[in-house]
Amino acid sequence: FKLAAVGVGVTLATTAVGFAVSMATCPRQDTRGPLVQGMFRSNLVVVGLPLIQRAFPEGSMGIAVALTAFLMPFYNLLAVLVLTLPGAGVNPRAVRQALRSLATNPLILATLVGVLLSLYAPGRTPAFVLKTGETLASLAFPLAMIAMGVDLLRLREKTGWGNATLATVVKLLLVPAAAAAACWWLGIRDLRLGVLVVLVASPTAVASYAMARGMGQDGRLAASIIALTTLASVATLALWMSWLHLRGIV
Repeated sequence: FKLAAVGVGVTLATTAVGFAVSMATCPRQDTRGPLVQGMFRSNLVVVGLPLIQRAFPEGSMGIAVALTAFLMPFYNLLAVLVLTLPGAGVNPRAVRQALRSLATNPLILATLVGVLLSLYAPGRTPAFVLKTGETLASLAFPLAMIAMGVDLLRLREKTGWGNATLATVVKLLLVPAAAAAACWWLGIRDLRLGVLVVLVASPTAVASYAMARGMGQDGRLAASIIALTTLASVATLALWMSWLHLRGIV
C-alpha cells in the first residue's frame, strides 16, 4: 500500500504540474488534456510488465502485477477527468459529463468485468472467450500504432512536436526520478523501488490516443507523444535499468 501510495502521489503531482504547464504552452483547450495525459499515463502491460518479467529477480512480477492492477484503473479515471474538465471548466455540467464518461468508458468497464470474473468465477471462464480475448489483444497494439502513424502523416504539419517533446522529458525522466526520490525518502530501497521506477518510466500508453480521439481532443498531439516516448524509452529505460543495477536493486 505504501508503494501504491507513492505511485498515486507522483501521478497526482505530475497531473497538477502538467495542468499548470499546459496553461502556458497550449493555447487551444483541446490540447491540454492530451498533454497532461501523456505525462503520467504509462504503458504498463505492453512495456512495463514484460521488462520486469525478463530483467528482474524472481518474485518481482507479483509486486508488479499488484501495482499494475491498482494503477491502471486510476490512470483511466484520471485520464477521463483531464480530457473532460479543461474544455468544459469546473462546473456541475462538466462534472456530470466527466462522471458519465467514467461510467461508460470501455477500459474501465472491461477492467471491472475482469475483476468480477476473477473474484466470483475463477477458472470458470470459457476457453473460447479467453482465446478470443487473447487474439484481439494481440491485434490492439499494432493496429493502434498504424492508426496513429496515418494520423501523424496526414496532419504532420499541425502536430505540436514542441509539447510532445516536453511531455516526453517529463514522462521518461522527471516522473521516474520523482518516484525514485519518494521511495528512497520513505525507506523503500529494494525491488519495490525498481518495479515502480520501471512502470512509471515506460512510454505513454497507446490507449491515451484512443481516449483523446474518442473524447474530441487533439489526437495528433496524443499520437506524437506516444511515438516520441516509445522511441526515446529505448534509451531512457536502459539508463534507468543501469542505475538500478548500480544500486544493487536488480
